[in-house]
Amino acid sequence: MSLKSLVQLFAEKFLQSKKKWVSQQRNISPSNVVELSLPNDFDLHSYVPPADGLLVLGQSCSAGACYLEVNASGARFNLDQSGTGIYQGFTVQVNRGQTVYFKASADNRGSYSILYFIPFVSQT
Repeated sequence: MSLKSLVQLFAEKFLQSKKKWVSQQRNISPSNVVELSLPNDFDLHSYVPPADGLLVLGQSCSAGACYLEVNASGARFNLDQSGTGIYQGFTVQVNRGQTVYFKASADNRGSYSILYFIPFVSQT
């Protein structure tokens, strides 16, 4: 048996034995959502996730300036918009124990404002 065949056989057997575990790694657990409050002060805030999962941020702005920023695992995303009828949102993957930084500000925040942490199934 060649080395390539041996490695392939090992990989197949390993993945078959871990099939359920692997399939759960990126499934979310909506029943375990942690609802947080999205600030409206343009200050930098932080959150330390208790497990691997998703951080969901969103806001609507009826008029004026609207800003949303998140920095997670070294990746920084921001939206800076002005106008009327604006919606901003991010969903980012976060890791357990790694601090996530975010800020949000809206001159006239609409009725939609969310900050959720949703853990992956395998971490709950």
